[in-house]
Amino acid sequence: MTSQNTSLRGRLMVAAAVFITAALIVAAVMIAFVLHRFVQGQIDQRLDAQIVFLSSMLAVDRAGHVTLAGDANGPPFDRRQRGWYWTISGPNNVLRSRSLDRADLDPPDISRRPLPPPPPPPPNGEDPPPRDRPAPADGMGPFDQMLHYRIQNVIMRGFLVRIVASAPRTAVLGPLKEAMLTLGISLGVLAIALILAMLVQVRLGLRPLQHLRRAVADIRSGLRERLPDGQPREVQPLADELNALLVQNAANLERARRHVSNLAHGLKTPLATLALALPREPSQESDLHDLVMLMERRIRHHLGRARSAAIGGPVRTRTAIAPRARDLVLVLTKVNAEKPITVM
Repeated sequence: MTSQNTSLRGRLMVAAAVFITAALIVAAVMIAFVLHRFVQGQIDQRLDAQIVFLSSMLAVDRAGHVTLAGDANGPPFDRRQRGWYWTISGPNNVLRSRSLDRADLDPPDISRRPLPPPPPPPPNGEDPPPRDRPAPADGMGPFDQMLHYRIQNVIMRGFLVRIVASAPRTAVLGPLKEAMLTLGISLGVLAIALILAMLVQVRLGLRPLQHLRRAVADIRSGLRERLPDGQPREVQPLADELNALLVQNAANLERARRHVSNLAHGLKTPLATLALALPREPSQESDLHDLVMLMERRIRHHLGRARSAAIGGPVRTRTAIAPRARDLVLVLTKVNAEKPITVM
């Protein structure tokens, strides 16, 4: 439940902060996903190129022994125990990269995975791409390393040969962390800029309300009679309603003053007649005469107020009190020079 004392500025700032935070979080997640896809794609291309290179040098004899026609331990597969490995598994033997130090790769079993969709048809005049592409997999490798695998099965001379190339997961996560660190700093700077822009926007957006508040205060103090025109489109209906309310209140006040004036005039004539008839009652002349004079003074007082209001306009006038008070003190000190006067 929203509190009635909640600041409008606070509401706008909270709403904008929530929106900015959500937008930055969504942007960070999306950018991280895109960066991960990009870095992962680069690693996959490197591993697939190694598999193609191994396939080009691969040979299988009639007994099912696999051999390579050259050295396939180029960088980065020449670095020992770094995660960049390859193996070729034939029916009767296994070839390993030098970086494995005679250890074995045990990639996850991908035989139960569904086959990937066929590649799109090539343009006219080009060779079709290979249908059997390397499959990705992730798992624990030798030397307690988390590895990313690319696995491809090929058929040579009727024998199934599996070619596996691997890269350390840090090759993906390391660049991703560095990119995300830079991205986080950039998003932080962007968040600060957006917050400052939000503060400026809220301040500028609420400025017409501050002007309207000062205009209403001027009306209450008597400096103006109505709100100025030319308000913003969203504030103009409120200003029009307030001006209409001021006009209606002024009309109601004028009617009330007119009624008081009519009532006073209506009472003044009977009181004058009563004052003329008082000498005929000698026993009650003093008391009735004082009462009639009191009523007449009060009627004259209210008639004077109604007349001055009709001549001087609205009652919301300002009077400087300090000069009047000084004049009054000056008069009192001169009239009562022999008496001490204290002004509080």
